[in-house]
Amino acid sequence: MRVTAYPWASLERLPRRAWREARAARRAVARALQVERLAQAWSALTSSETHLVLGDVGVDALPSGSDAVALELSDGSLLLVSLEAALVSALLGRVLGRPVGLTAPGAPLDATLGGALAATLIEIARRSGAPEPLACATRAIPSGASAVRITGTVVFDGKPYAARCWVLPSQGPEPPLGLAELGDLPVALRLVAGLSLADPGELATLGPGDAWLAGAGFWLDASGAGRAALAAPRSERGIAVSLAPAGEVVVGDSVVELLLDVEGAMSSAKDDMGGALAEAVLDAPVVVRIEVGAVSMSAREWAALRPGDVIESGRRVNDPVVLRVAGREVARGELVEIEGELGVRIREVVP
Repeated sequence: MRVTAYPWASLERLPRRAWREARAARRAVARALQVERLAQAWSALTSSETHLVLGDVGVDALPSGSDAVALELSDGSLLLVSLEAALVSALLGRVLGRPVGLTAPGAPLDATLGGALAATLIEIARRSGAPEPLACATRAIPSGASAVRITGTVVFDGKPYAARCWVLPSQGPEPPLGLAELGDLPVALRLVAGLSLADPGELATLGPGDAWLAGAGFWLDASGAGRAALAAPRSERGIAVSLAPAGEVVVGDSVVELLLDVEGAMSSAKDDMGGALAEAVLDAPVVVRIEVGAVSMSAREWAALRPGDVIESGRRVNDPVVLRVAGREVARGELVEIEGELGVRIREVVP
């Protein structure tokens, strides 16, 4: 057997600056455009089947004096779009309803045709459901500035045409990643149905077959209906929801405070339940969070939720009930009714 070294020299060398610029450009475009819907919007506007095929991505200097149309994103990023002359003629001819003749390929567009093409591209972006509006660029194009270049092919009316665009991201601070930008990444939130205080010694004695009764700390009634909150395991805030007996989850319009530690619980106990519970808090109880399932959806689906939306429980909410203390599972079980009061029968104690 012959062993040889890996051919490191054959790997493509990508400067760190180019990688950073490409990432910033991708995020700027993702915030402003629904790229996956552009072809559908183009087809709807022109009543002709259209497909977009992505080519390669690189870093080049911005073109000057070319046939590119300059657009501006809401964050100040520049987007220069250059379409093959025959495609510009076919596209504007279809939109305007009359033949459109162009000068030599690559020659700068005159003000009228450039404005018409820019307006058409902005309308295509709008029809695609772009979250932020595009506009014609109002600032000067920095000559020779480094930008991310994207090449591709537009198949319009069955004919392929060349297309290029350059993205010059805004120089301002990069905004935090939005939830929708995570796309199909699965995100699971726990369904919190109550909070209660417990003595650590009491929790330590729990075993399979025991029942945990939260009393007034349980937000559901004996039928399983009531209020709840969607939250990450260690989060102190959650999205208010309501539960129906059949298991549907209805999204609310407020945020629920979910206490993780005794200090927060003590202040709430003093305000809400008087001195007796405050005295118990001084004996070092812990906050027990009761979770009746989990809701799992893609990040894009979470971002699209609005108050009043219903999450179908049969597909996304699981059955196990979890008792959690300070972000850590301490027991798992199932809901039971004990003389009209809802409780949790312990199936497993988590070490």
